[in-house]
Amino acid sequence: MGRSGKRWITKLLLVLLGVLALATTAAATTLDTATPASGGAANAPSVRAWVVLGEPAVGTFTAPATRLTAGFLAAVGSTGTRDTTPPTGTITINNGAAYTASPTVTLTLSATDDSGVVAEMRFSNDGTTYTAPEPYATTKAWTLTSGDGTKTVSVKFADRAGNWSAPASDAIILDTVDPSVRITAPPDGAVLTGP
Repeated sequence: MGRSGKRWITKLLLVLLGVLALATTAAATTLDTATPASGGAANAPSVRAWVVLGEPAVGTFTAPATRLTAGFLAAVGSTGTRDTTPPTGTITINNGAAYTASPTVTLTLSATDDSGVVAEMRFSNDGTTYTAPEPYATTKAWTLTSGDGTKTVSVKFADRAGNWSAPASDAIILDTVDPSVRITAPPDGAVLTGP
């Protein structure tokens, strides 16, 4: 076997050893940044290899002073980063109208993220209970809660790293009652004559 073949096998073994070492500590998408016990990096693998585990990384970590777990791209013995910044966004109901006669409205959405990708969104009529996440889009049909009055709709946005934004919200007044007209003058039964 040539020298290049031996180098390739050595690199492959290092990668496999790195995966095995990380797998022993991988449980959730977390990053253990605790200072290792005196005498060495107790939480870190000793091999040097690039390891890809799940989603792209997003804080800063450095091995061997940290333990890497599922969800990160890391160079064991090198430096990498992970995304902890959520998206920001806005919501507008019926293009900013003050009133609506129908509980079915159109939401206009806009969101940005430092990674360049907004992945998901979820909605709420009360600011507490949210719908299941769904793919990000710039418009959505939505049904307000029943009963006339001021209605507030909230939305949260998430990036691919799973960071959820603070809620953005907008309000509109639902008025489903037709106006009524009452004639008070002249009184009922009056006879009107010309000049």
